[in-house]
Amino acid sequence: MQESAGGKVIFADQLRGIAALLVVLSHLVGVYWLEPEVVGIVTGAPWDILPRPPAATMLELLPFNPGPLGVALFFLISGFVIPFSFRHHDRRSFLLARALRIYPTYLAALFLGLAVRAASCAYWGQPTGVHPLAVLANALLLHDLVGIGNLDLVNWTLVIELKFYLLFAFAQPLLLRWRHGFVLGLAVVALGINLLAALAMPLLPGRAGFAVAGLAQEAMFLPFMLLGTLFFLRMQGRLGWMALLGSSALGMALFLLSWKYGPRGGTYDSAALSYAWGLAIFTLCFLARGWVAPVAVLHHLASISYPLYLVHSILGFVLLRLLMLRFGLGYGPALVLALLAALVLAWALHHLVERRSIAWGKALGRAPGAARAPQPVSPA
Repeated sequence: MQESAGGKVIFADQLRGIAALLVVLSHLVGVYWLEPEVVGIVTGAPWDILPRPPAATMLELLPFNPGPLGVALFFLISGFVIPFSFRHHDRRSFLLARALRIYPTYLAALFLGLAVRAASCAYWGQPTGVHPLAVLANALLLHDLVGIGNLDLVNWTLVIELKFYLLFAFAQPLLLRWRHGFVLGLAVVALGINLLAALAMPLLPGRAGFAVAGLAQEAMFLPFMLLGTLFFLRMQGRLGWMALLGSSALGMALFLLSWKYGPRGGTYDSAALSYAWGLAIFTLCFLARGWVAPVAVLHHLASISYPLYLVHSILGFVLLRLLMLRFGLGYGPALVLALLAALVLAWALHHLVERRSIAWGKALGRAPGAARAPQPVSPA
């Protein structure tokens, strides 16, 4: 297994940097031009009808959607690396460490984003339209349970991450025993949940239906993330190549069926197949991991990928509208400045918040008397 000086698996670390860049460009190029109503809600700014730049048109011509592709890579990387984290913890310290990994940086980014959103809406003379209960539910990452939408456009993935941590913490013995059988069984269960949710949706009131649709979607993504864990098991010599490739293909098929016939079926054409692209790219990078050399730019981008993911959308949309409407900048220069601002803020959050919370989580694993998960065998 090729690792960097920091103990990270190089191919996964480099992919994380690429995934972050894909999501950022998808939002600040694709969503900004193709979904102006979303930008208007977040910024409160008016929308001038302008010709699309070539970059936005090119995104529509790609065989995949860069945003969902980036999220797919994030999910697979998470499924792949979480077992490495778990082996240093018992169940309790693992969950505490993951909470410390998610919440401090997320809360800092959320409230900074809400402040930027409020300032932008005030500047353009529009109400923010954010209810305090929505802020509380989003801050706790429990908004999906009560049918409240996300406020920062990205935290829906964190809700899935948290449920994945719970699943892994409590089902890890079954996963190690049944391996691909566990993942495929869970994928079948997720398909059943999504089919039932699609049938139930017309019978439920608005908020309840929204919550059911969200929970079904989360159930769909959990076995997809565990496909990344199967690659970990292969690396540890616990799963054969044919079992890995066959179960990955079947798991992907069940995932796509869950999406197409579940309550989120309306987004299937625009997003779902990008997850198949993500699995294909992840598989190729895994196969080539012995030849992957560290690239400094991607490593640094990976190190700030989490705060960058959290801050780029609201800050980027607000700055793009302000720079273009009030200062008369063209889209290209405005995009460069918005990207630089997001990178600087992400760097600051990484150094001021994220690194400290990660260190606290690692300290839990080193606590005297803390039980440890069994160490995996040497990589194949």
